[in-house]
Amino acid sequence: MVDVPFGAAQVVTSLLSGEVDTAVQLPAALAEYVKVGQLRLLATLTTERDPAFPNTPTAREQGIDVSLEAWRGIAVPKDTPKSVIAILEAAIRKTVESPDFAHASAPLGVRPAFLPADAFGRRIAREDAELARLIEFIGLKKS
Repeated sequence: MVDVPFGAAQVVTSLLSGEVDTAVQLPAALAEYVKVGQLRLLATLTTERDPAFPNTPTAREQGIDVSLEAWRGIAVPKDTPKSVIAILEAAIRKTVESPDFAHASAPLGVRPAFLPADAFGRRIAREDAELARLIEFIGLKKS
């Protein structure tokens, strides 16, 4: 495979036109094209099957030990007082766990989840290390 760095809109257009054969993309960007039969999903890169595509197996189910969950977070400068972080965490948790947020997220293929700052920092560090190993393994980065 050859990595072709595109913006999200270019990926779908390039897939539909046959300019590229495959792509890794967020489910929301592909859902409508999959529903009408213009694109076919080969795998999801989530740890569990994606509820939007329940008949599409994960890469791990197909013997490829890869999981690349897409997530978003909120960051603040490292010297932000813990009291401010606590206020932000409480507001973010309340939002993420609200039914309105879940309802707004569903059509986008997003499953809301909350992690406190310390746990989120550990997740970022762990995934950065895993991605670095994967990038080196597949040859995108020279040793």
